Amino acid sequence: MSKLQSMVSYMEKILSEEGVYLAILYRIDGTPAIAKIKSEARDLAKGVISWMEREIKYVLPLISRERLESVIHEMGGYHVIFHPVTDLMVLAVVAEEEVHRQKLMIDIASTKESIREYLVR
Repeated sequence: MSKLQSMVSYMEKILSEEGVYLAILYRIDGTPAIAKIKSEARDLAKGVISWMEREIKYVLPLISRERLESVIHEMGGYHVIFHPVTDLMVLAVVAEEEVHRQKLMIDIASTKESIREYLVR
């Protein structure tokens, strides 16, 4: 399995959770490197993705400067979670507010570590 396939499979695990719709690995400049979207979230994705691409340019420096583990935005019944993977990449996840946040954060942290392992090899 290639590095890319491995990273995609880790992101797909997050999407297997009920109420989780998007998992996108962004570069610091706001360019998506890998995007996984549930088919039923296509309409949601259109507006949220463009907002996330603009927001990432501000969120990643904030996370770095303040040494934050993540930044969570609440938007119209959804959580948008930005979680740094490296100094140059961040994992963004969109989930319903009803999703169990602690479990989701554990899943995101696990995915982040798995992706980081593949990126630094």
